[in-house]
Amino acid sequence: MKVPKRLKDPSNLRASSHPNDRVRIFFKLQQDEDGYPPAVTESLWAISLGEGRFRLENTPFFVTGVSHSDVVRAHRGDDRRLWFDELAEASGHSTVRVVICENSPDTRPIKKRMQALQESVARLGCSFESSHLPNLVSIDIPPDVPLGPLTALLEAGHQGELWDYEEAAIAHTQ
Repeated sequence: MKVPKRLKDPSNLRASSHPNDRVRIFFKLQQDEDGYPPAVTESLWAISLGEGRFRLENTPFFVTGVSHSDVVRAHRGDDRRLWFDELAEASGHSTVRVVICENSPDTRPIKKRMQALQESVARLGCSFESSHLPNLVSIDIPPDVPLGPLTALLEAGHQGELWDYEEAAIAHTQ
């Protein structure tokens, strides 16, 4: 089906005045030789700011280079989806991903270990999103929260073979 030109033109995407008026922005992912990430696209919730600009409303699991509250530009594709074009304005938030190790010295079920990590992250002022994958989480670090304590927590867990972590988008200078 052909998409009308008015839907493809980002200037026709009006700003949202309702907080529940969210859209999905789709990002293309590059898989490595091992097939990671386990998808070719990821979508993030966003609020339209008008003129093809959108503020991201959740934390990515696989996309790199963007974080919660960043403003991105997107266009409407032939498939009628909104596709990421570029980062328009960084919010100052940072994103870190954590994979809980299945075989670890901590013998509690993964769900219990994730809950403990979530509580620790929340005490530091960060938020935490669970993935559809049972041992993958994404952590949002707001701009006013220092990165050092979270890095120390994550590094200690990595050294203790509790998890691995990856810095997906770091806006903090420290």
